[in-house]
Amino acid sequence: MWYLIEHTNDQGKHYQSDRVRKLKESVLTIQNNEEVGVRYMQAWEERLMYEREAREEGQERVNSLILKLAELGRMDDITRAAEDRFYQEELFREFGL
Repeated sequence: MWYLIEHTNDQGKHYQSDRVRKLKESVLTIQNNEEVGVRYMQAWEERLMYEREAREEGQERVNSLILKLAELGRMDDITRAAEDRFYQEELFREFGL
């Protein structure tokens, strides 16, 4: 739905499918409603904030794993974890991260 709202415009109003035409009309109605537009922008900003927080948490998690492995002298595991995400997950479980 996000994609449709962001990429729908007035062009190409002629569709063979009634369902697609109705969906397109609904998206255009939403785009032209100021209140809905404000709510959409708030939701969009919130989504970006959550994505940013998730990336930061992921980076912290990986950094913690690297530090623990380095403390233990497990340099080969650092390289393997960077190349193999399944092994990385196994290490996260091993260290409770």
